[in-house]
Amino acid sequence: MRRLNGVDAYFLYSETPAAPNHTLKIGIYEPTQRPDGYSFESTKELMAARLHCLPPFRWRVVPTPFGLHHPLFVEDPDFDLERHVFRIGVPAPGTLREMCEMVSQIASVPLDRSRPLWEVWVLEGLEGDRVGFVAKVHHALADGMASAELLGHFFGTEPGGEVAPDDPPWRPEAIPAAWKRLALALLDLPRTAFVELPATYGAYRTARRKTAERARAGEPRPPAVSRMPRVPFNHLLTAHRAFACRSFGLADVKTVGRAFGVTINDVVLAATSGALRQYLEERGALPDAPLVGSMPFSIRTEAERGTYGNRVTTNYVALRSDLEDPVERLRACHDAASVTKAHFQATRGAQIADWLEFSPPLAARTMGLLIKLRKGRGSLAANLVVSNVPGPREPLYFDLDRLGAFYSIGPIMEGTGLNMTVWSYTDQLNLSVLACRELVPDVWKLVDGFEASLHELREAARHHAAA
Repeated sequence: MRRLNGVDAYFLYSETPAAPNHTLKIGIYEPTQRPDGYSFESTKELMAARLHCLPPFRWRVVPTPFGLHHPLFVEDPDFDLERHVFRIGVPAPGTLREMCEMVSQIASVPLDRSRPLWEVWVLEGLEGDRVGFVAKVHHALADGMASAELLGHFFGTEPGGEVAPDDPPWRPEAIPAAWKRLALALLDLPRTAFVELPATYGAYRTARRKTAERARAGEPRPPAVSRMPRVPFNHLLTAHRAFACRSFGLADVKTVGRAFGVTINDVVLAATSGALRQYLEERGALPDAPLVGSMPFSIRTEAERGTYGNRVTTNYVALRSDLEDPVERLRACHDAASVTKAHFQATRGAQIADWLEFSPPLAARTMGLLIKLRKGRGSLAANLVVSNVPGPREPLYFDLDRLGAFYSIGPIMEGTGLNMTVWSYTDQLNLSVLACRELVPDVWKLVDGFEASLHELREAARHHAAA
């Protein structure tokens, strides 16, 4: 039994039927090495044999009476794998587009809070006899870094590698009675009020002082979310999701980075900005000012590795969709990312995530109501969520089968109907796009725009190297 931290709890408090806060992990593998071939039953058996390596997958959310404190995670005494693993056929011809349409449907349905907050959908019928899976995992269970750790526990680094034993064997917990949950909250509240709150306020004062010093020195600041331009996907959400994905060569991205002295993340931000520029320009909705992206930053310490949950906060970055020249856009995105990183370092300990520790359920729900009343204005997720997560460099295996491709993406939020996330895996840069279908009718246009923008940067790098 463990208490959710403030960010974990916020993902529960702010959830609505139109804005579920689950993440998606999508993989594709070729089950050609299994002696008896693929079967759904054998796949479930392999999952069951690895379940003890994924502790959060047996955690059930239990509320604290009267919302006096954040909920608890309890080992589910009624856990049943049959209620979490399902199969679905992908329509012929089973290409990436058909797969993504199935993912869109899966993403549109919230998770059932009466059981641990995850599902795995096995996707059968992909072209080339491949098999896919969609792990739908609530954001309250894990952030990007924790998800990468879970991925490493579930998959092996060599074909047919041994699975760590379940030692000691898993034992479920009884759901604590309401009076006991209330007593635990009353025991925890003094530490929250007299230790954690003063420490956060002290860090906030230090951060304000550093911010004021940076301002006096003329150092630039990240864009203010309150002043971001409004674009078509900054409105209220419906429950319908649209998902698209594509893989790109990581070597090409590194070549661009070396040519212009920037990072992989800078190239991702520039390609994202280029895709947004093309998409909005075609619709006559391109603003003169840069868009503002909310970019997750990990605040997980070495001591917190393996603890799961969320140790992540949000900072804002200017996405230079206002610039036409791809190289100028790349250099401007590099400068914008540097500003955001410097601001994050100067304000550590006083981030949004730190203050959420003291946010009751009513605060999150009130904020959500205000955003609805303002037709999507006021979202803390800015124009869109943009993220770049470094994934495993070595290939992973599900028993004997090599994981060929892997995509990951988080949720969208009221007022912010678009998420563009990149996960790298082996030699691939894997882009995922998730949107509200009514706000972004064709997510593939953004994928195509990202590819076109990368192509422009590769050509610019080639000419730069030849000069």
